[in-house]
Amino acid sequence: MIALRTIDIRNDFKRVSDLINSGEKVLIARPRNENLVVLSEKEYNKLDKAKLLMEDLDDEEDEKTVWRVNLDIRINHVFGCLLSGGKGD
Repeated sequence: MIALRTIDIRNDFKRVSDLINSGEKVLIARPRNENLVVLSEKEYNKLDKAKLLMEDLDDEEDEKTVWRVNLDIRINHVFGCLLSGGKGD
């Protein structure tokens, strides 16, 4: 990643654009540490896809957790019934 000032980008936009489109990420240094990062659409789409895949994995883990909790409740209910002589709640 290269860091540039806003003035550098204004003065040489074509060169900076070419760098970005070749895969380089550019940090634009701004006052008060309000920096920006510029990347190509291709790189952005890769990051977005990876983010969506991670969210899907998280959702799958959440579903597995719910399934396990429900199974634990059912197992505890069955054992409870067995231990109490077959009487339900």
